[in-house]
Amino acid sequence: MILAKLESVYTDSGDHGSSMLVLNMKQGLPVMPEWLGFNRVNGHARKGMELGPARILIRLSGWHVVGSFSTHEEFDFGRTNSVRGYEEGAMGSGRLYVVGSGEVYFPMGAVVFSNIVTTVSLTYAQEVRTAEVGRGLHRTLNAYSKKIIGVLNGFDTDAWDPSTDSFLKVQFNFDDLKEKKEADLRKHLKLSSADPMQPLVACITRLVPKKSVHLITHAMYRTVEIGGAVCTFGFKPH
Repeated sequence: MILAKLESVYTDSGDHGSSMLVLNMKQGLPVMPEWLGFNRVNGHARKGMELGPARILIRLSGWHVVGSFSTHEEFDFGRTNSVRGYEEGAMGSGRLYVVGSGEVYFPMGAVVFSNIVTTVSLTYAQEVRTAEVGRGLHRTLNAYSKKIIGVLNGFDTDAWDPSTDSFLKVQFNFDDLKEKKEADLRKHLKLSSADPMQPLVACITRLVPKKSVHLITHAMYRTVEIGGAVCTFGFKPH
């Protein structure tokens, strides 16, 4: 069976207490005569709550399926091969149902039994070991501190050097970063370059509340009011 999946995700944040609504459509394509194709519309809502060093997720899911084959092939939720109330293979064409489930996650166990623990920055690898940021997990992180590393939030010039990269339109280094890159950015965005003193603010970020983009909207409007220009590059989930 070949499975094609189209998914749309809404989430308010990735923090403790976050919620998520997912809608997707799956299309199964038969690759052998005895395998049946199917269409499935799937949606689930999830709410996370902090519970000390653990997290609990409450999930409500619903499916509608066109097609008929064994339950453990038809449904992939809950990490089980059956659906409560139905025998294997009893889920026929056109069944419509809703399933509720609860899951408890223990990050502490993940830290203990993992080979390595990584964070999104070098400094954050230290911050999560404090009581304020660790939120109850800091004691375990400190006990297993030898396996905690932080990923460099930037680029390492030993691995990639922008001053010699032939794929860049404009090569640059720390000493001549502003002039070269600003001129190329103005040209790309078709901005005026007549006034070299015109302010230009460029922001590269994910356009989500967690990144606090909404906190700089006033500064953006003010920059335009005084004759400057603002450009934002980023991605916003649905």
